[in-house]
Amino acid sequence: MLADDHNYQVTGPVLAVTGTSITVKKGKIRGTVSRDASTVVTGDVKVGSKVTIKYHMVADTVVGQVIVASFLQQNGSIGPA
Repeated sequence: MLADDHNYQVTGPVLAVTGTSITVKKGKIRGTVSRDASTVVTGDVKVGSKVTIKYHMVADTVVGQVIVASFLQQNGSIGPA
C-alpha cells in the first residue's frame, strides 16, 4: 500500500522515450522516470510533446547506520561508540 504523501508529478517536454522510461525536462533539470507494463499512458507520448507524469517513490533498500556501526564494532573493525 502506498502512502499518499509520497506522490509527485512533473510536467515538461519529453526528451526521450523508451519501453522502460520517459525523460522530461523541468527547467534546467532532466528527470527520468521508470515505467513498466502497468504504467497507464494516455495520448501520444513522443519526443517534444508536453506531458504530465504522476509518480511515487518507494525504497528498494534501507540500511540503518546504527546497525552497520554495531556490526563493525562486534567484528572489531571500529572501536566502541
